[in-house]
Amino acid sequence: MTPPVAPILLYDGHCGFCQGWVNWLLPRLKTDHLRLLPLQDPQAAPLLTQHRFPTDFLDSLVLIQSNQAYTQGQALRKISHYLRYSWLWASMLYICPLFLLNPFYRFVANQRRALSCENKRP
Repeated sequence: MTPPVAPILLYDGHCGFCQGWVNWLLPRLKTDHLRLLPLQDPQAAPLLTQHRFPTDFLDSLVLIQSNQAYTQGQALRKISHYLRYSWLWASMLYICPLFLLNPFYRFVANQRRALSCENKRP
């Protein structure tokens, strides 16, 4: 019997906004059972292929958990379970229907380069 595989969160490692979000997330995780991996890492390509994503996929973060892939609002909902107790309110994302959460996610994702500090000049 193979041991359970830790969930993996794939994110755009070249995006300053995404990297900032991951840096925000790390100290708030209640366990170290969530692996974080940039989409550009060579280990990400086989995972993307296995879950029928193109290997150059950068449209969303991808959470792979129990051999299922979740993106956009569904991924955010699942990630909320890995946050410390003080962030339990984040599970309120389950109240927001996906038909509202996904467009909001896509809006932020489309603006992530503009929201990133890497594009700001002094």
